[in-house]
Amino acid sequence: MQRLYGRDVIYNVCTGVRSRNQGRQSSILLITHYSIHTLFPRAIFTESTMDNQQIDPAIAWLEQLLKLGHLSSSVSPTQEPDSCWLTINAENYTPEQVAALTGANGQGLDGLQYLINTVVNLGKEDEQKVAYTVELNGYRARRYRELQALAENAAKQVRQTGVELEIKSLSSVERRLIHSLLQDSEDIETYSRGQDPDRRLVIKTKSYSS
Repeated sequence: MQRLYGRDVIYNVCTGVRSRNQGRQSSILLITHYSIHTLFPRAIFTESTMDNQQIDPAIAWLEQLLKLGHLSSSVSPTQEPDSCWLTINAENYTPEQVAALTGANGQGLDGLQYLINTVVNLGKEDEQKVAYTVELNGYRARRYRELQALAENAAKQVRQTGVELEIKSLSSVERRLIHSLLQDSEDIETYSRGQDPDRRLVIKTKSYSS
């Protein structure tokens, strides 16, 4: 599984997703190379943009991708204020299949999510684009709670000490989430430092000067 490298994104999505179902091994190898900033320069995603004409193609695309990888499953949509969640039904998956499709630190889901946002929204005007979040076996919800607690505790520590805090080992999706969680803080700011694959998230007080 390739990681997200800066603005130019190359994903080997679910490379080596191995299934031993019925004695067969299967894999998905999809590669895409786009600039996320070019595709979504100033896209504004709102709940009102999410109708069946936009959601149904995303469901069909994801279900077809899973079928091609011999990991057939249904996908259920849930509309949230910030995005449309596409939840893959894991009922017929083995624990090994769930772990492989999720990927280390959620990178498998990140790759699927990047692809579906790229393919389904390609060529659309900003107001027509829909943000999709791919969920499997509750991973996103659990990880969101973990990152929310991490952001809150990190901000609390920075406020108490006045010393900036650097967080490593986060994916680009997770860094953006923490940026979003803390963006409305009156006294805390965040930014990313370094280059992939060693890019880190920095949290500091707005009055802090390096």
